[in-house]
Amino acid sequence: MFFPDEDSFVHLDFRHRPGEEEAADTKALELLKNSPYKDKLGSAGLFLEALQQNAPQLPNLIRPHLGNGLASGKSIRMSVLLTSAPQLDPKRTDQIAALPLGGRIKLDPWTDQVELAKAKPVALISAREKMPFAITPFFPYLTRISSPGNEKVALTAPAPK
Repeated sequence: MFFPDEDSFVHLDFRHRPGEEEAADTKALELLKNSPYKDKLGSAGLFLEALQQNAPQLPNLIRPHLGNGLASGKSIRMSVLLTSAPQLDPKRTDQIAALPLGGRIKLDPWTDQVELAKAKPVALISAREKMPFAITPFFPYLTRISSPGNEKVALTAPAPK
């Protein structure tokens, strides 16, 4: 393109009217209540509560480039899910409202492939380990790959008799 994408987003405004957003939220709740996740909607409410608490510190994370945002100011959309959620307690290690960003992503730097990590979650020892919406540190695990036939074997002379 002849101009940066950021400049084009400033001039484009794709927003829905509040009535359309409420109708979409109502339909989404109806679909969720009839889905296999209907028993786990409390977790979604916990996520929205954590998002609402952290929204002022995360404006670039939750601001959409196109369309309406999920959180604006102190209000959040789909707030009906908040009523079904238990009280968010940051000190509880068994209550995880939001994962760190990139916490379940496996990146292969050699092939540029990204996969969802399917490992079982590790039990937390401290509440400080939860890090909701924090960026996961990246620790590459490097290994030396050797091809067969390239190994050099040390030749030893037989011991004198």
